[in-house]
Amino acid sequence: MDKIKILVVDDEARMRKLVRDFLEREGFQVLEAGDGAEAMDLFYEEKEISLVILDVMMPKMDGWQTLREIRQSSQVPVIMLTARSEERDELQGSGFCPFHAGSRKNALCWASCPPVPTMWPWP
Repeated sequence: MDKIKILVVDDEARMRKLVRDFLEREGFQVLEAGDGAEAMDLFYEEKEISLVILDVMMPKMDGWQTLREIRQSSQVPVIMLTARSEERDELQGSGFCPFHAGSRKNALCWASCPPVPTMWPWP
């Protein structure tokens, strides 16, 4: 069976590496993008992306714009990362559910998940 593909989008290379290392250790295939525009190129190019982990604040195309574009063609689950309180308020008002994912400057993750595909939950 092919590995589950996860797209990690963050303008901080350190953060992408941290997430990638953890996910690869757990057996996932990780694709990386440094901004929303690069993420969309990968998203349309690659097939069967099962999850997108998306930073909110990025250059070129921010997380909100990237999410809107993803939602035009897909209901893939998205986890949005932010440490800023203003973004937390906006996320909470848009149907995302918060959960704490560890300590990245008190970062919270926000999940927007459509109906669960048959391959979930993760092994």
